[in-house]
Amino acid sequence: MNPMKYYIRDAFQGLKRNGKAFVATVLLIAISLSLMGSFFLIRHSATNVISFLETQVKIKVFVSEDANVKDVNRAISSLDGVASTDIESKEEMLDRMKGFFKGKEYLFEAFQDASFPYTILIEANDEKKVDSIASTVKNLEGVQDIVYPQTFAKEILKWTEIINQYGTLLLLIFLLLSFLTTQLALSLSVHQRQKEFRLKLILGGKASHVRTQILFEGWIMAFIGSVIASIVVTILDRFALQKLMDKFPFIFQDSPSYLNTILLLLVGIGSIVGILASWLATRGMMKRG
Repeated sequence: MNPMKYYIRDAFQGLKRNGKAFVATVLLIAISLSLMGSFFLIRHSATNVISFLETQVKIKVFVSEDANVKDVNRAISSLDGVASTDIESKEEMLDRMKGFFKGKEYLFEAFQDASFPYTILIEANDEKKVDSIASTVKNLEGVQDIVYPQTFAKEILKWTEIINQYGTLLLLIFLLLSFLTTQLALSLSVHQRQKEFRLKLILGGKASHVRTQILFEGWIMAFIGSVIASIVVTILDRFALQKLMDKFPFIFQDSPSYLNTILLLLVGIGSIVGILASWLATRGMMKRG
């Protein structure tokens, strides 16, 4: 019999004998790798959003009610890096926002009674100068508040780092559990099949061949788990991120090569976990062999 066919047949027979442990191990590996793939996709999307926001050159300034908006506008226009400014009144702001209240005109009417400050829209001539302009404008007399995209970029970056920090810890815990579960399942398999393995050794089989069979079983469990995780990550990309890309093509960039890299990485890491756990589970066998 072809050695590969022999390994495959015996490996699946061994996995069937420990069906519950096999299913539990595969699911744990699948969950761990699905989390890893999801983190990579989220990080990639967040990077796209941050990159887009950082290229924006506009700053919105809210002017205090007791300040003279024209004086504030003149002070801003004289700053280095300011390409243009545009004053927006309450009426202009309401006219621009009217579309958001379609079908809810009563809300728009209530909105009209609210007090709105004048706003000044600044456009910088260089995205690198936006932060310094915003910092200077914030301290000008008559400025109530400012809003600009880079602020959101910094906030997204901060939360992305927090998610990565705790997500990495959670991922390592799941990978460790996957590793230990694989090792435990295969150690149990080795213990239950001692007579079978001894008989093979008595009949002239090599301990290294028996160990290769167990390593193959571990790889199969990890490979199935990584394939399930790859399917989950592909579904997430197809039905969540692709919709965002279609809706906001100017923000999100479609990158099939990035997704393919993630899928290959999941299969690779899953295989390493399975083979390494199997190797540790069969150390005693090799010593006795």
